Amino acid sequence: MTKDGTADGRAGDAPKPRGGEAHYRGFIGCAGRYDLMAASQFDLLTLGGLREGHHLLDIGCGSLRAGRLLIPYLAEGRYAGIEPERWLVQEGIEREVGADQVRLKAPLFHHVDDFEMASLARTFDYLLAHSIFSHASQAQIRRCCEQAHAVMGPKSLFYATFLIGDRDYDGTDWVYPELVPYTWRWIREAATAAGLHATQLDWHHPNKQRWVLLTRSEAAASTRRAGDPCRTVRRQAGRMRMLRTPGMRRLLAVRRGRIRGPASS
Repeated sequence: MTKDGTADGRAGDAPKPRGGEAHYRGFIGCAGRYDLMAASQFDLLTLGGLREGHHLLDIGCGSLRAGRLLIPYLAEGRYAGIEPERWLVQEGIEREVGADQVRLKAPLFHHVDDFEMASLARTFDYLLAHSIFSHASQAQIRRCCEQAHAVMGPKSLFYATFLIGDRDYDGTDWVYPELVPYTWRWIREAATAAGLHATQLDWHHPNKQRWVLLTRSEAAASTRRAGDPCRTVRRQAGRMRMLRTPGMRRLLAVRRGRIRGPASS
């Protein structure tokens, strides 16, 4: 771990880009949606069960778009991020998170460009790869899934986005800022080959990508259901509808002592 809260790695030593592309928000996507994309990811994770005591790995954490919400939320030492561009992480710390927050929460930043995760030497409850596989080659996606499997437990939840299309990108290079598509069939096969199970989620993405939940193949179906944020929302909505019924309102009023219940015999 370096003094700025980062771990040594093999990537990120290139000089910071110049010009418009150097803006830490615009470099990772639409600067005007920086806040919206962060909120969407935070909601997804917390509705999927993320709590402050969990360990989370943010794959391709960039300028801490999601990290600026996750680092304060999680307990000390529970946030880790992988990012090859050191300057992006540093900009995120200086402009979004703050050095005091880094000292308080002790996040770990791992600067590698090959998705290596084993050296982090811990198991993560939650993993996040937002807008990573939509730029990656098949070999890069397979590598990331294999490495992720090694740091996942039986109940770990790995949320990733894909641009699902009718063809599979067959290039060998990382493509940016353009997006590359993959068919759902290929995504499932790649996950299976890495010992993972892929489930599509009906969670809105502002940039037409699709959220996919990856769990270890041996994970129970209940683990996958618990990790579906839409299921949580539907369950909460059902409870709210139930609470609006006259009978339930009266029952709650009785319990709160606002009205008297039927006299006991």
